[in-house]
Amino acid sequence: MNNKSIVFSSDGIFTLGKALGSFLLSSAEDPTVILGRDTRPSGEEFSNYLKTVLSSFGVKVLDLGIAPTPTVAYITKKYSASLGIIITASHNPPKYNGIKLVDSAGLRLRENAEKSIAGYALKPLASSISSTYQPEDAEKLRDEYIDDQISYLGPGSLTGMRILIDCSNGAVAVTAKLILERLGAIVTAINDNVTKPNEINNHCGSEQVREKPKDFINTVKDANAEYGFAFDGDGDRVVIVDRYGNYYNGDDILFVLASFYLSLNQLPKKTIVTTNSANTALEEQLRKKDIRTYKVKAGDKNLEDAIWNQELRLGGEQVGNIIINDTHHGAADSLYATALLCKIFSSYRTDFYQMTKDFSKYPQVLVSIPNDKKHTQQSIEDLLTKTIKRELGVSEIHYSHWNSTTEPGIINIMLEGIGNVTLGTVNKIASEIIGQTILPSSKPYRFIDTSSRKRL
Repeated sequence: MNNKSIVFSSDGIFTLGKALGSFLLSSAEDPTVILGRDTRPSGEEFSNYLKTVLSSFGVKVLDLGIAPTPTVAYITKKYSASLGIIITASHNPPKYNGIKLVDSAGLRLRENAEKSIAGYALKPLASSISSTYQPEDAEKLRDEYIDDQISYLGPGSLTGMRILIDCSNGAVAVTAKLILERLGAIVTAINDNVTKPNEINNHCGSEQVREKPKDFINTVKDANAEYGFAFDGDGDRVVIVDRYGNYYNGDDILFVLASFYLSLNQLPKKTIVTTNSANTALEEQLRKKDIRTYKVKAGDKNLEDAIWNQELRLGGEQVGNIIINDTHHGAADSLYATALLCKIFSSYRTDFYQMTKDFSKYPQVLVSIPNDKKHTQQSIEDLLTKTIKRELGVSEIHYSHWNSTTEPGIINIMLEGIGNVTLGTVNKIASEIIGQTILPSSKPYRFIDTSSRKRL
């Protein structure tokens, strides 16, 4: 039930709805579901058909319409709903769609629950469909999320701050500008059209900026903004640039927020959670502040497990999904992280550059390749070891590799130079890996420099 790509069909959605309805009836009395979707083409039909099926089981469906993942998660938690459902393929292209499920605490649904739902999908259904769905006031529910963010952060706390936001033509377009403006910021929004479903994540948003930040940096400068925030299609990722042309990813955000919470004595166990793709310098620099970094495998579910099981406050990934466990929030919430960062900079009369100037990263790149040759994790491991040894003679390159949790058939490879290893050397090794793994007819690969901040 992870955010996998799907082929939309009424039979497929009926099977999914049947499984979800059966699961909810078996686990809750008078079950209630909070439903939301992003802006991609199949989203509205997917959502409408699913709520018809769920309603036929007697499940009450509160439909938020277009709403970011963190908004659905937040409302699910606020009302202790039985389940939160988000129809989204997150940061992926418009042609894909998928589903995210969150529990009554606003956290990604546990594996045992997902297995139970999958089991119900295989069982026959005797009853017939007869919809009992009644529309709800989606705008009112979304407004509750917006009002609560204003309440937590303080009306007017960003007064006068000039901000540019790239909404990726996705769900965050219905919340981001409203919240930031009500906090007092002067906001310019781009790629905020929710009526063009084929434009979500299309050469815009967080993934575009991660790969090619220069255009966004120039846009922020042209707008005379202090910061530019680029979100993904469902609003759980954010990356940032500042007026000086510096680019910041999730590692930088975690460094700033960890330092902030430590200064308030609000960082339990002086520990944060991140993944193996984090720059090694993040762990080293936080250690100097007496902050421990606990690493897990990629994915929100792994981060949430560690944060809540160990009763921690903060975690996230380099790609920009930031999770703050402050009793109010559960899922990664890019907008809340954005507003909180801005409030820190405004309240303490500082900025992102000042708070990260002592955080120097090791040269690091992330390569995402299609698995056209059906590589195993072991074959990738062997190839990395041989290539690094041939170039360096010793292991001065840190590396990790994993199957993408959101893009089927994609392998992510992270390479990081340690000591005196330069970015040029890391790039050369990455290029060799690409040359030995990519077929001429394969899909394009992604090559992202994840360590450099100054891009112009």
